[in-house]
Amino acid sequence: TITNTSLPIATAFTIAASCNNNDGSIVASGTGGTTAYTFSINGTVFQSSGIFSNLAAGFYTVYIKDARDCITTTGVSVANAGGPVITAASSTPANCGNATGSITVTASGGGGGLEYSKDGTTFQISSIFNALTPGNYVITVRDVNGCLNTRAVTVADLLGPQTLTAVVTDAACGSNNGSIVASASGGTGLLQYSIDGITYQVSGTFNAIPAGSYTLYVRDANLC
Repeated sequence: TITNTSLPIATAFTIAASCNNNDGSIVASGTGGTTAYTFSINGTVFQSSGIFSNLAAGFYTVYIKDARDCITTTGVSVANAGGPVITAASSTPANCGNATGSITVTASGGGGGLEYSKDGTTFQISSIFNALTPGNYVITVRDVNGCLNTRAVTVADLLGPQTLTAVVTDAACGSNNGSIVASASGGTGLLQYSIDGITYQVSGTFNAIPAGSYTLYVRDANLC
Protein backbone atom coordinates (compact mmCIF):
# COMPACT_ATOMS: atom_id res chain seq x y z
CA THR A 1 0.00 0.00 0.00
CA ILE A 2 1.37 3.35 -1.03
CA THR A 3 -0.12 6.24 0.97
CA ASN A 4 -0.23 9.87 -0.04
CA THR A 5 0.95 12.28 2.63
CA SER A 6 -1.08 15.46 2.99
CA LEU A 7 0.25 18.76 1.76
CA PRO A 8 1.33 21.35 4.34
CA ILE A 9 -1.04 24.23 4.95
CA ALA A 10 0.39 27.74 5.04
CA THR A 11 -1.09 30.60 7.06
CA ALA A 12 0.34 34.09 7.30
CA PHE A 13 -0.36 37.53 8.70
CA THR A 14 1.29 40.82 7.80
CA ILE A 15 2.55 43.99 9.46
CA ALA A 16 2.04 47.07 7.29
CA ALA A 17 4.87 49.11 5.88
CA SER A 18 4.95 52.72 7.03
CA CYS A 19 5.24 55.88 4.93
CA ASN A 20 6.07 53.88 1.76
CA ASN A 21 9.20 52.53 3.43
CA ASN A 22 10.49 48.97 3.18
CA ASP A 23 9.64 48.09 6.76
CA GLY A 24 6.66 45.77 6.40
CA SER A 25 6.69 42.14 7.55
CA ILE A 26 5.12 38.75 6.88
CA VAL A 27 4.84 36.12 9.60
CA ALA A 28 4.07 32.65 8.17
CA SER A 29 3.42 29.33 9.85
CA GLY A 30 2.45 25.86 8.70
CA THR A 31 0.40 22.82 9.66
CA GLY A 32 -0.03 19.39 8.17
CA GLY A 33 2.35 17.68 5.81
CA THR A 34 5.61 16.41 7.23
CA THR A 35 7.64 18.64 9.50
CA ALA A 36 10.03 20.47 9.51
CA TYR A 37 8.90 23.37 7.32
CA THR A 38 10.82 25.93 5.34
CA PHE A 39 9.40 29.15 3.96
CA SER A 40 9.93 31.42 0.95
CA ILE A 41 8.36 34.49 -0.62
CA ASN A 42 9.92 34.00 -4.06
CA GLY A 43 9.65 30.23 -4.49
CA THR A 44 13.40 29.90 -4.83
CA VAL A 45 15.17 30.76 -1.61
CA PHE A 46 13.74 28.95 1.43
CA GLN A 47 14.46 29.60 5.10
CA SER A 48 13.57 27.88 8.35
CA SER A 49 12.01 31.04 9.80
CA GLY A 50 8.56 32.09 8.71
CA ILE A 51 9.31 35.75 9.36
CA PHE A 52 10.14 38.03 6.40
CA SER A 53 11.10 41.59 7.25
CA ASN A 54 12.04 44.81 5.44
CA LEU A 55 9.29 44.42 2.87
CA ALA A 56 7.70 47.10 0.74
CA ALA A 57 3.92 47.34 0.53
CA GLY A 58 2.48 44.93 -2.05
CA PHE A 59 1.17 41.44 -2.74
CA TYR A 60 3.32 38.42 -1.88
CA THR A 61 3.04 34.68 -2.44
CA VAL A 62 4.20 32.73 0.60
CA TYR A 63 5.57 29.25 -0.09
CA ILE A 64 5.76 26.54 2.56
CA LYS A 65 7.75 23.37 1.94
CA ASP A 66 7.73 20.35 4.24
CA ALA A 67 10.36 17.68 4.83
CA ARG A 68 9.17 15.70 1.78
CA ASP A 69 9.51 18.80 -0.46
CA CYS A 70 5.77 19.12 -0.77
CA ILE A 71 4.95 22.80 -1.42
CA THR A 72 1.78 24.82 -1.04
CA THR A 73 1.25 28.58 -1.24
CA THR A 74 -0.91 31.33 0.14
CA GLY A 75 -1.19 34.95 -0.96
CA VAL A 76 -0.98 37.92 1.39
CA SER A 77 -0.83 41.68 1.00
CA VAL A 78 1.45 44.00 2.96
CA ALA A 79 -0.43 47.25 3.37
CA ASN A 80 1.08 50.71 3.41
CA ALA A 81 0.36 52.65 6.60
CA GLY A 82 0.51 56.08 5.05
CA GLY A 83 1.79 59.06 7.00
CA PRO A 84 -0.30 61.92 8.37
CA VAL A 85 -2.12 64.27 6.01
CA ILE A 86 -2.23 68.01 6.66
CA THR A 87 -5.69 69.18 5.64
CA ALA A 88 -5.38 72.82 6.72
CA ALA A 89 -2.86 75.28 8.12
CA SER A 90 -3.80 78.86 8.91
CA SER A 91 -2.11 81.78 10.62
CA THR A 92 -3.01 84.99 12.38
CA PRO A 93 -0.71 87.97 11.78
CA ALA A 94 1.69 89.41 14.30
CA ASN A 95 1.30 93.05 15.29
CA CYS A 96 4.04 95.62 14.84
CA GLY A 97 6.70 92.95 14.37
CA ASN A 98 6.08 91.56 17.85
CA ALA A 99 5.65 87.90 18.84
CA THR A 100 1.85 87.96 18.70
CA GLY A 101 1.17 85.77 15.66
CA SER A 102 -0.11 82.19 15.69
CA ILE A 103 -0.44 79.10 13.49
CA THR A 104 -3.17 76.45 13.69
CA VAL A 105 -2.74 73.10 11.92
CA THR A 106 -5.35 70.44 11.13
CA ALA A 107 -4.03 66.96 10.33
CA SER A 108 -5.34 63.39 10.25
CA GLY A 109 -4.35 59.86 9.28
CA GLY A 110 -1.02 58.23 9.83
CA GLY A 111 -0.43 55.76 12.63
CA GLY A 112 -2.11 57.93 15.25
CA GLY A 113 -0.63 59.91 18.10
CA LEU A 114 0.12 62.95 15.94
CA GLU A 115 2.66 65.51 17.12
CA TYR A 116 3.49 68.93 15.72
CA SER A 117 6.63 71.02 15.35
CA LYS A 118 7.48 74.45 13.95
CA ASP A 119 11.21 73.78 13.70
CA GLY A 120 11.35 70.06 12.84
CA THR A 121 13.08 69.30 16.15
CA THR A 122 10.83 70.07 19.10
CA PHE A 123 7.42 68.40 18.89
CA GLN A 124 4.25 69.01 20.88
CA ILE A 125 0.81 67.42 21.12
CA SER A 126 -1.01 70.70 20.50
CA SER A 127 -1.53 71.73 16.88
CA ILE A 128 -1.55 75.44 17.81
CA PHE A 129 1.58 77.59 17.95
CA ASN A 130 1.30 80.97 19.68
CA ALA A 131 3.62 83.91 20.37
CA LEU A 132 5.14 83.83 16.88
CA THR A 133 7.06 86.65 15.26
CA PRO A 134 6.39 87.47 11.60
CA GLY A 135 8.10 85.14 9.14
CA ASN A 136 7.99 81.87 7.23
CA TYR A 137 7.57 78.60 9.12
CA VAL A 138 7.65 74.93 8.06
CA ILE A 139 5.21 72.97 10.20
CA THR A 140 6.01 69.25 10.58
CA VAL A 141 3.44 66.63 11.60
CA ARG A 142 4.74 63.26 12.90
CA ASP A 143 2.85 60.05 13.73
CA VAL A 144 3.80 57.17 16.04
CA ASN A 145 5.60 55.43 13.16
CA GLY A 146 7.83 58.44 12.62
CA CYS A 147 6.09 59.28 9.33
CA LEU A 148 6.31 62.99 8.55
CA ASN A 149 4.40 65.56 6.54
CA THR A 150 5.20 69.24 6.22
CA ARG A 151 3.45 72.46 5.26
CA ALA A 152 4.91 75.94 4.78
CA VAL A 153 2.99 78.70 6.57
CA THR A 154 3.63 82.44 6.66
CA VAL A 155 2.86 84.63 9.65
CA ALA A 156 2.24 88.10 8.28
CA ASP A 157 3.15 91.35 10.00
CA LEU A 158 0.41 93.91 10.60
CA LEU A 159 2.61 96.96 10.32
CA GLY A 160 1.93 100.03 12.37
CA PRO A 161 1.55 103.57 11.01
CA GLN A 162 4.04 104.25 8.23
CA THR A 163 4.12 108.03 7.95
CA LEU A 164 3.77 110.88 10.44
CA THR A 165 4.01 114.57 9.60
CA ALA A 166 3.28 117.74 11.57
CA VAL A 167 2.56 121.37 10.89
CA VAL A 168 3.64 123.65 13.72
CA THR A 169 2.33 127.08 14.63
CA ASP A 170 4.72 128.90 16.98
CA ALA A 171 3.59 130.33 20.28
CA ALA A 172 3.60 134.15 20.38
CA CYS A 173 4.84 136.44 23.13
CA GLY A 174 5.59 133.57 25.52
CA SER A 175 1.91 132.61 25.64
CA ASN A 176 0.40 129.12 25.46
CA ASN A 177 -1.00 129.69 21.99
CA GLY A 178 1.12 127.41 19.80
CA SER A 179 -0.33 124.43 17.96
CA ILE A 180 0.64 121.16 16.31
CA VAL A 181 -1.41 119.59 13.56
CA ALA A 182 -0.36 115.98 13.00
CA SER A 183 -1.22 113.69 10.10
CA ALA A 184 -0.39 109.99 9.74
CA SER A 185 -1.15 107.08 7.43
CA GLY A 186 -0.90 103.30 7.46
CA GLY A 187 -1.45 100.97 10.35
CA THR A 188 -4.68 99.20 11.24
CA GLY A 189 -7.98 100.86 12.05
CA LEU A 190 -8.42 104.15 13.86
CA LEU A 191 -5.28 106.22 14.42
CA GLN A 192 -4.76 108.18 17.64
CA TYR A 193 -2.24 110.93 18.44
CA SER A 194 -0.31 112.03 21.50
CA ILE A 195 2.36 114.60 22.37
CA ASP A 196 3.40 112.94 25.62
CA GLY A 197 3.12 109.20 24.84
CA ILE A 198 0.49 108.80 27.56
CA THR A 199 -2.69 110.61 26.64
CA TYR A 200 -4.02 109.86 23.15
CA GLN A 201 -6.78 111.49 21.12
CA VAL A 202 -8.43 110.85 17.78
CA SER A 203 -7.74 114.36 16.55
CA GLY A 204 -4.27 115.17 15.29
CA THR A 205 -4.62 118.79 16.36
CA PHE A 206 -3.09 120.05 19.59
CA ASN A 207 -3.82 123.64 20.58
CA ALA A 208 -2.83 125.97 23.43
CA ILE A 209 0.73 124.69 23.54
CA PRO A 210 3.61 126.69 25.00
CA ALA A 211 6.92 126.96 23.19
CA GLY A 212 9.15 123.92 23.59
CA SER A 213 10.21 120.58 22.11
CA TYR A 214 7.65 117.81 21.78
CA THR A 215 7.72 114.17 20.70
CA LEU A 216 4.73 113.32 18.57
CA TYR A 217 3.27 109.82 18.74
CA VAL A 218 0.72 108.02 16.59
CA ARG A 219 -0.71 104.56 17.35
CA ASP A 220 -3.16 102.33 15.52
CA ALA A 221 -5.87 99.90 16.67
CA ASN A 222 -3.22 97.24 17.38
CA LEU A 223 -1.29 99.70 19.57
CA CYS A 224 1.56 99.85 17.07
